[in-house]
Amino acid sequence: MGLGSFFGRVWTGAKNLGRKIGSFAKNVGGKIIQGARWAGRHARPIMGAIRKGIKYAGGLPGVVGTVGKLVDDGIGKFEELVDEYVPEGKAKDFLRGVTGRVKEWSGTGQRKANELIDKGNKYIKTNVEPVINKGDDILNRAEKFTNRYG
Repeated sequence: MGLGSFFGRVWTGAKNLGRKIGSFAKNVGGKIIQGARWAGRHARPIMGAIRKGIKYAGGLPGVVGTVGKLVDDGIGKFEELVDEYVPEGKAKDFLRGVTGRVKEWSGTGQRKANELIDKGNKYIKTNVEPVINKGDDILNRAEKFTNRYG
């Protein structure tokens, strides 16, 4: 075996190795692109739903305030009816006590609900929104990658 045939075989082996590496890279790259497309197709709706949930949570303080106002208005009407139609005595005192406790409970419940909502909003701003923003960034990069190479 001469030098020419030796280098010919080495060269042929190198070409075959190059083809195999190229084929492997195409397969891996294709799988990466498929994965990026799959992630984009499935993650966008999920992130949209999370955003809608955050938007809904932002409106909760208004709902709690509206419910609290309705309860206070109802208690006020009930107190007016008690003052107007119930004669003085134990029954009137009892009903006034009940309305006082309901009013106190309503105020405390509204306060606690607002505190809980504030804690939730703070958690969303510090923990959830950065993850969503990072996810959007990753999805945008994957979309650019798949548009460029897919």
